[in-house]
Amino acid sequence: MKRKKVGLLGCLLATSSLFYFTEISASASDDITGITLETEMRSVVDRGIMQGYGEGNYKPFTEVTRGQFAALLARALKLPEGTPKFSDVPQTSELADEIYSASSAGIVKGYDNSNFGINDKITRDQMAQMIDNALEYLDVKRTEAPLDFSDESKIGQTFKRAVARTVYDEIVRGYKTESGTYEFKPKKTATRAEAAAFISRMIHTHEDFIAQGLDNQPVPPAEEPPVVEPAPEPEPELPPVDPHEGHLGIMGTSEVSAAKMAAFVKAKNPNAQDIDEIAAAFIDVGKIYGVRGDVAFAQSILETGWFKFEGSAVTPDQHNYGGLGVTSNGVKGNEFTTVREGVTAQIQHLMAYASTNDIPQGEKLVDQRFKWVKRGKAPHWEDLSMTWAMNPNYGTHILSIYEQMKK
Repeated sequence: MKRKKVGLLGCLLATSSLFYFTEISASASDDITGITLETEMRSVVDRGIMQGYGEGNYKPFTEVTRGQFAALLARALKLPEGTPKFSDVPQTSELADEIYSASSAGIVKGYDNSNFGINDKITRDQMAQMIDNALEYLDVKRTEAPLDFSDESKIGQTFKRAVARTVYDEIVRGYKTESGTYEFKPKKTATRAEAAAFISRMIHTHEDFIAQGLDNQPVPPAEEPPVVEPAPEPEPELPPVDPHEGHLGIMGTSEVSAAKMAAFVKAKNPNAQDIDEIAAAFIDVGKIYGVRGDVAFAQSILETGWFKFEGSAVTPDQHNYGGLGVTSNGVKGNEFTTVREGVTAQIQHLMAYASTNDIPQGEKLVDQRFKWVKRGKAPHWEDLSMTWAMNPNYGTHILSIYEQMKK
């Protein structure tokens, strides 16, 4: 597949990082609330990838067309402009730009008759193929899983590899039958909720790939609180179990030097722009605010994709290393005039989550979203999961990168 690097973004895979975005919108009383795929659908809605039809109306069970799904992928990946090629997708169509962006990236293809089928309802096998193409575009390693669906024979050879790959990534799941087996239902048309689930899981697959792409080191599992065995009768009063025991605080003193941090990035990205200055700023500003600048730097590695900004929602000239202000589709995020100002904004935002203290005397508040944070709600890096980014493993990914960096 001919790949082009993503220009703007979340991620993400994020998100940020591809598809990552700052803070989560509060769940409202809408027609998403309570559905099976609420978390996934709310994720893509909050990112601005999927829009609604008015206040609280998102129509999760409405079927999706090929044109609509192509547009969702283009928004999720922030794809660059493409070249028109389909006879049934006129330039006047509101989906034309996004369809042609996805087509030029090699993510969606048309029929043999040069039509795209813009208004055709998309099927599950077609969605799997487009998702697999998108992950190839993002250079995510692809692995096939054995297919054990009871209706495997109904999956066409054209789609079988994509289905196997997306099953491996746990993007595609089957429907349980009364006999206990699972069906894929390749030709079943997809709803908006199902389309959102595919895209949300694709985003998380890319984020996981970035976090695990460190000398093939696996991401350590989130630490579980210790299990307290009940004592024999009479049962003594036990101290409460701290669910944050063993977690790493955002506030604290850096342990990795700026030189080692910069060298760590250069090993992966020798052309990282301003990396020595950025690393030094994280250590210096972090010390002023009492924030772990070294771990914040690891967060920026995840957010920017090793400071390559490929597929990022921000560009290097914005000096935005934490995806600050990237709250919806089409929003580039906050811009800062210097490296130090951008680092300071990220450190201030982390401080807002981790502490209720005022910013140090003499320091200027440059984080534009500082006032929107519920102060002290996330004192540990692990607490940033589903808070800074809509990913349950976000904090774990940051710490995985940090552990590699400090070796």
